[in-house]
Amino acid sequence: MSPLAFQERPASGEPEGLLVLHHGRGADENDLIALADVLDPQRRLHVATPRAPLTLPGWPGYHWYVVPRVGYPDPDSWYAAFEKLASFHDTLWDSTGIAPEQTVLGGFSMGSVMSYSLGLDKNRPAPAGIRTRLAAFEQRPPRLHRRGGFLFGRRQAALSPSPPLPPKPVNM
Repeated sequence: MSPLAFQERPASGEPEGLLVLHHGRGADENDLIALADVLDPQRRLHVATPRAPLTLPGWPGYHWYVVPRVGYPDPDSWYAAFEKLASFHDTLWDSTGIAPEQTVLGGFSMGSVMSYSLGLDKNRPAPAGIRTRLAAFEQRPPRLHRRGGFLFGRRQAALSPSPPLPPKPVNM
């Protein structure tokens, strides 16, 4: 399994946490890296933005998985992306020394689906929070072993540690 390409924005000193931003459909690892300084102007966090593994004929950029019908990801490509991104997170936690409990996963569109899928899977380490921008579960991941206490739909809560990112409800 080849590792995912990614961009990083280091903290200005010893990092207080890790923010991993997952881009949406047709973008790449450069799409969300500029948000690092917007979301963390004091540069207290180490920020990483991985690139999705797939390129699709006729579509620009990179994709986390194939969507043959809106709302229904292709299981094979979704599972492969899940495993690659899980490996990326594990490697990032090891290389930075920053624990999952100090990590916020964030994303847009397909990146939201991946953030929630990895962050809420009971077989994966739980992050400190998940912050996304889109009703991610309009798409139904083929596998999600949920942790208790989370509801999905048009209303979602952006769960974040405080500091550096305060909790903020997101209404869709």
